[in-house]
Amino acid sequence: MKLIFYITQFNQVKDATKIYLEIISEALTSSPNLQIVTNVKKVKNTDFVVTFTVTDFLRLKLRKPKVKTIHWFQGVIPEEAYLKTNNKKQYYVFNLLERFTLKYSSFNFFVSEAMKNHYKKKYTYKKKNYFIMPCFNGVLQHKEIFLEKNYTNPKFVYIGSMANWQCVDKVLQIFKIVKSKVPEADLTLLTGQQEKAKQLCLEHQVNANIKYVALKEINTELLNYKYGFLVRENITVNKVSTPTKMSTYMASGVIPIYSDVIEAFSNLGTLKYSIKTKNIDTESIAKKIIEFENKPIDNEDLYREYHKVFNTYYSKKTYIKQIKEIFNT
Repeated sequence: MKLIFYITQFNQVKDATKIYLEIISEALTSSPNLQIVTNVKKVKNTDFVVTFTVTDFLRLKLRKPKVKTIHWFQGVIPEEAYLKTNNKKQYYVFNLLERFTLKYSSFNFFVSEAMKNHYKKKYTYKKKNYFIMPCFNGVLQHKEIFLEKNYTNPKFVYIGSMANWQCVDKVLQIFKIVKSKVPEADLTLLTGQQEKAKQLCLEHQVNANIKYVALKEINTELLNYKYGFLVRENITVNKVSTPTKMSTYMASGVIPIYSDVIEAFSNLGTLKYSIKTKNIDTESIAKKIIEFENKPIDNEDLYREYHKVFNTYYSKKTYIKQIKEIFNT
């Protein structure tokens, strides 16, 4: 099968995005190499064209209405845009583009069942032309590395942006409470927005290490930490998401502290080595962390648990096989 990726803004293709697109490519062409074009005129002699922004999908369909398309819905764009800009006009425009894409795309990739249900409720989406695959970018470290990891020190980490819905302010509040009970606790924020991170730490009177680490070095860096924060508020953007942080943390044996509002994480099963929270109440989350800190860590047991997750929910091999089967039939 011949596949073209129509992406007008290549700078939007982050590493995690590229991994997702490469899985699609490998499933349909037997090669992870992406054939990318930025000009719609170059879209020709192909079986399918893959897009991942609704604006690119619109451009493509207006110029090449008969071409077969595959669209990856990376997130719920109208809701995300409104959180960033509070612009209602932009929100409604993205609603129209999202609805248009769902209606005219030949096949869709969603990151979660919750995302599919969101579209079903919002746009009465009833088609069966979709596949659900979470976002993930972590590759599980070797067993020997897990067995050697030191879980003695309560070192906490947060990786990602300082965007409001990432709830970094809550992370700082939670850590501040933990620190008052566990003085040896230590927090590091790994982010490209270092000035914003410093400002937030000052506001919450939290002493944290702030630095940036390139993605290719993140797995090694995370071996230094015991816990990783992934807390979220109960809003649509978070409900339907599958944050790559989870796979990144677990790949290096970092115990995730995460919110159950992220519905897709129910697929992880019951994890002994995780701290799942039902709400974003800082006191109750801090209490759970302190209670967990008193429990022993069996490195081999933790590795077996995380290995199972990477053999199922985060299994690139499994998704490639399933996608192949769909398109072969």
